[in-house]
Amino acid sequence: MKTIVRRALALGMALVVMTGFTAAAPKQKTGSRSMGAGDSTIEGEILAVGGKEPAASALVTAVHLEGSKTYMVTADSGGHFSISGLPRGYFEISIMMGDKLHIGNTPVFVGPKVRQKVDIVLNDVVPLTDNGDPVVVPVLDQPANAGADVKGLYQKPFLKTKTGLATLIGSTLAALLILK
Repeated sequence: MKTIVRRALALGMALVVMTGFTAAAPKQKTGSRSMGAGDSTIEGEILAVGGKEPAASALVTAVHLEGSKTYMVTADSGGHFSISGLPRGYFEISIMMGDKLHIGNTPVFVGPKVRQKVDIVLNDVVPLTDNGDPVVVPVLDQPANAGADVKGLYQKPFLKTKTGLATLIGSTLAALLILK
């Protein structure tokens, strides 16, 4: 009887720990959530077509895919750019360099209070939809006539997040209970 009580108590404590950690994770709201200024940043380096020279003075646009707000900045002479004041969410990155409008091959996710670093290499490949039509840059309503490879999207390792830690603790406690 004491063994069953100890196991039940340990399982209850594991559930409390797991619930406590996951409850602290930010909740996603839909609909009326404000898309105002935020406290996150997307920054990185842009290389011109060929990947050897910096894309100096390129105009970088980040379009917030949920709120449709645009954020623009010009890259410096070394191809470095930094867009601050972003809300959390997914951003489509486009780069205007000369007469070409490049669109990123993947959206960039920015969490709250995050400094997201990316490396971008411009290319001459015209991105097409499944129908064979040119990809249109959101909000700008212009077709992209070139692509861009977005690399180095850093994501926090799973075990260093609150959810990952709760999962590790909970599964360890559950394994200990089963093995006893």
